[in-house]
Amino acid sequence: MLKTPKSCQGFTLTEVLITTLIVGILASIALPSYFRQFQTTCQAEVVSKLSLLASSASAYKDIYGTAPLNWEDLSNMNAVMTTTGPADADDGPLTTEITIPSCDYAISRSSEKTGEKFIFNAVPTPNTGEKAAFNVVSCFDLSNGASDLKRGNKDVEGVAENGNLTCWK
Repeated sequence: MLKTPKSCQGFTLTEVLITTLIVGILASIALPSYFRQFQTTCQAEVVSKLSLLASSASAYKDIYGTAPLNWEDLSNMNAVMTTTGPADADDGPLTTEITIPSCDYAISRSSEKTGEKFIFNAVPTPNTGEKAAFNVVSCFDLSNGASDLKRGNKDVEGVAENGNLTCWK
């Protein structure tokens, strides 16, 4: 009977199990950090979108002399992208929620302020669990240029709320 040289034999079951255990432990340490970093990156993108909405609203008021009322008004100043393409008349008033294509955040204007005072809320979808704390709220006043923005889990502990903003205090 031919003997197989020692160098050609495979791994033992014990070696494979120990390697799998080590990889599993490393993954359990690394994955939560990865997912948290992913949510932080998405939140940063939404911050950029909300800043762009404030600039678009200001430009709209400068050109037309009145505050924008619907998503199409803002999209005419600077394309507001939704999951169905640029925002248009079908997207309705600013209080109607739109979903931006990357990172699945839903953005809408709060009905708490009207006229030239805006509060926008951006929440991840689905808005559940730890993911909900990565929301963003912003406010701006077209009459005097005051603005503020708060990020959940960064500027405030947990979920950011409209009461955290300082535009009118």
